Amino acid sequence: MNENNNIEEMEIDLKELFMVIWKKKFILIAVVAVSMVATFLFANTLEPEFQASTQVLVSEDEEQLREYISEGRTLTSSRNTDLYIEIMKSSNFLENMRAKLDINPELNEELTPRRLRNIINISSASINNLLVIEVTHNDPELATDIANKTAVTLEETTYDRQVSDFDRALNFISEQLEENQRVILELEDKIAEANGESTTLLSNDISIEENDYLASFDTGISDINGEISLAFLESEKDIAQNTYDMLRERQEEIRLQKNIQPTEIEVIEAATIPENPVSPRVNLMTLISGVLAGMLGLFVIFMFEFFDTRIKTEEQLEKVSDLSVLGIIPEIDVDKHSKENQEGDN
Repeated sequence: MNENNNIEEMEIDLKELFMVIWKKKFILIAVVAVSMVATFLFANTLEPEFQASTQVLVSEDEEQLREYISEGRTLTSSRNTDLYIEIMKSSNFLENMRAKLDINPELNEELTPRRLRNIINISSASINNLLVIEVTHNDPELATDIANKTAVTLEETTYDRQVSDFDRALNFISEQLEENQRVILELEDKIAEANGESTTLLSNDISIEENDYLASFDTGISDINGEISLAFLESEKDIAQNTYDMLRERQEEIRLQKNIQPTEIEVIEAATIPENPVSPRVNLMTLISGVLAGMLGLFVIFMFEFFDTRIKTEEQLEKVSDLSVLGIIPEIDVDKHSKENQEGDN
């Protein structure tokens, strides 16, 4: 029973709310219409902005210079897209890119690195190693030029960094080659010296009496030590020579890679001049304005109704007093009633 009463009360409340809205519908429509018209006019006064975008692919080469050590650190070629994003946000990079733009001096002064960071958006696409460079500006041609020059500058910066890495590796290997060559020459001198001492010992052995056992024993030990030293020196020389040959091979490989190594950055889609602005989106702004104005209007109507405590209907009176209504006193137009009485008296 109570559930039925609750349902009936809910239906009555919803009906009352609908009636409240219906009574104020013209006010609500007016608020929404005024808001949408004002937003539409305001949006059309805004300066349109255009967006140009280009896509850059960061290549994934399996051959890397991880084996070589440059200045005490492992020489690697980073292909982390986050690294390139940070590079493109740096002031030096933006200054280099701005120098490539074909713009007048006044506009060039306005395009500071800080301003360029605000209009350039760089993000990683869903595909791995793909960077998307988006530039938003009120001049569509300038936006396109900035996007393309950003990609070109990144490509040049990456190439210069690769060349620098190769040069550091070549310099390091050249130093190692010189050091190994010096070691080989020193070992050759020691081997020649050891061979000379062995010959001297052999000559002295002939002059020693054959029947002197102690002298013969000492001579044998000297011969063995000399042979061991000579074998050790020759082994060290072989190792140094192998290292030298390996470094020469690596040096040739790096020189070849430096000449044929492609850049890590490849522009796969250059920016084109956009035809339609991306902002302001007049239709969307107008629609959102209408929705917000309607919600605000409903809120104001409900608030006025909530704070209005006057009794306006029989149902409200019965609900408040818990008494049945026996009769209704109709509204009387006092002026009209007085006029009719005067006409009756005449």
